[in-house]
Amino acid sequence: MSRYKILDLPTYLQNDLGRMFFEEEIASGYHMQIQPIFKRDGLYLDRLCGGKGEYQGNVKHAKLCWVEYDNGTKAALYEVKMFRHELGLENHRPLSIKERGAIMTLIQGGLASKQLKELYYLDTQWRDLRNIKRDTRK
Repeated sequence: MSRYKILDLPTYLQNDLGRMFFEEEIASGYHMQIQPIFKRDGLYLDRLCGGKGEYQGNVKHAKLCWVEYDNGTKAALYEVKMFRHELGLENHRPLSIKERGAIMTLIQGGLASKQLKELYYLDTQWRDLRNIKRDTRK
């Protein structure tokens, strides 16, 4: 098994506006800027770190997950749960129209399990991202 799991750069960091908002989050302290390791765009997860983290000053930061952007010249720590969300979107098999309709009927009737609701919302996000990517190519 490879030590690092690597995903494409998240869609919102592929445009100037998204990068501007991300850098505002860094400036506000929500994300911590670090030195790029691989020096190429992407979202990285270190599977062997185990969440032990590193100390910088008096603050412990788990260096499990980070993003590198702007052609690998900038990097910042990233939330592991967001990495898992991005991974779920990339691994998602789209639902058919019939499957979506059946799940929506269960949701409206209050009979859907938590997993079915999450699957439906993941499929909706996947479709929205696909449409955004298609629209930007025009």
